[in-house]
Amino acid sequence: QLGAGNTLNQVGTQNLSALTNIATNSYISAVHYDYKSKYLIDLTGRYDGSSAFAPSSRSGFFPAATAAYRIFEEPFLRYNPALSFLDDLKIRVSYGMMGDAAGTNGYNFLAGYNYPATGNAQTLPGGSVFDGNYVNGVAFRGLTNPNITWYKINSMNIGLDGDLWKGLLGFQFDYFDRNRSGLLATRLLSLPGSVGATLPQENLNSDETKGFELVVTHASHIGKLGYRVSGNFSFTRTQWKHFEQAPQGNSYADWIANLNGRYNGIWFGYGGVGQFGSFGQIQTYPVNQGGGNRSSVPGDYIYEDYNHDGYIDAGDLHPIAGTYGGNATSSTSSPPWINFGLTLAADYMGFDLNILLQGAADKWISYPIDLAYPLDHGGNAYAQFLNRWHPVDPTADPFNPNTVYTGGYYPYTGTQVNQSSTFGVQNASYVRVKSLEVGYTLPAGLTKKAGISRCRIYANGFNVLTFSGLRGADPEHPSDLYGQEYPNNKTYNAGVNISF
Repeated sequence: QLGAGNTLNQVGTQNLSALTNIATNSYISAVHYDYKSKYLIDLTGRYDGSSAFAPSSRSGFFPAATAAYRIFEEPFLRYNPALSFLDDLKIRVSYGMMGDAAGTNGYNFLAGYNYPATGNAQTLPGGSVFDGNYVNGVAFRGLTNPNITWYKINSMNIGLDGDLWKGLLGFQFDYFDRNRSGLLATRLLSLPGSVGATLPQENLNSDETKGFELVVTHASHIGKLGYRVSGNFSFTRTQWKHFEQAPQGNSYADWIANLNGRYNGIWFGYGGVGQFGSFGQIQTYPVNQGGGNRSSVPGDYIYEDYNHDGYIDAGDLHPIAGTYGGNATSSTSSPPWINFGLTLAADYMGFDLNILLQGAADKWISYPIDLAYPLDHGGNAYAQFLNRWHPVDPTADPFNPNTVYTGGYYPYTGTQVNQSSTFGVQNASYVRVKSLEVGYTLPAGLTKKAGISRCRIYANGFNVLTFSGLRGADPEHPSDLYGQEYPNNKTYNAGVNISF
């Protein structure tokens, strides 16, 4: 390891903390059975071991089985005149277990020390001076856990495939359920600080993900016009069966922060009920949004007094959106519950058309409207912020009740917007024309005269159109940097394919 040697004359240095020595040993078996293409069975088994775990819990056996029954091959279906529209029908079932060691800190079952110690200077042990340099002493690495082992993943899938009316209708339907148990976590908050030691990882948490997928296809023709349609739709949700966390101090805090038994996707925040339209409305507004509303100006957001106590505070937090798995104050996004797509294709007398649409629904994301510092980090303000409330006279005192404002979409520049509110959390559902291509193949009789067997002229585009209510950002961008990342490229091409 170069990083463990002398750094003299080295072009670069290695990070000593990144050095690891972990081994995995696996035995894998598989059996396949096929009887007349009607009964299909696959059996697999893995026997895995990892040096990250203690010898007593190092190895695990993880079996899986998949079975398919092509019920269409049964004579009572295949040769039944009343079912002549049926071309194929298959039932699929699978169930299996897997083990995963990802996320382990490594060798949690072994005691040890860190030298020289790193961490909080107030808790570091004493040290010594070597060659004129102070070096921290030895620090205990924390408690061990000899029982840590693989976390288990139990997956089940039930599927049904069918083809009807000679390709007029085809479908694939799948229902799936994945249970994970023994997910790694620590009792960092569920044990008192008086324990006085760094806690080890344990197999504590568990969750369940379930949903369904549907694919439907249709192909036919009307005279010389041939067309094909394929659509897919999926719905998926994840629920914490157990999430290790500290008990809350009251029932309201438990309602907000307790993830146990809750689906990932409950986003707590502040509701919004509009914007102030005048100083008169601000002065007579019965709810205190902070400081007696003395710092509010026309155009500022009005937050919902959810508990009707006359004040806007943490007691007004409640579910405001979905597709999020954390608490009320985070701004991270998560995958949507619903994904869908549609493929359209057609051909007519040498012309052809292909369109791919994709989209998502039940997806919300935190893109807070940051008007407090529009020129932050030395950048320019976004043109969209020109559509804002502001004094008609730019030199007027914005807090003077006699100042006349003109309306807009956004509040006045300098307004602090609560990102954990319906003003900061936006609906990121969308439909996108991902690709579109139009082509024309010249008649063979014409091209053969020039020694060309096939000539097709085409034009296509990618990321052609996006339909979304999300403002100022791409709906597929994460919340990092408030979604203000480099936009997706729109690409257009034109060309000719020639075969001789």
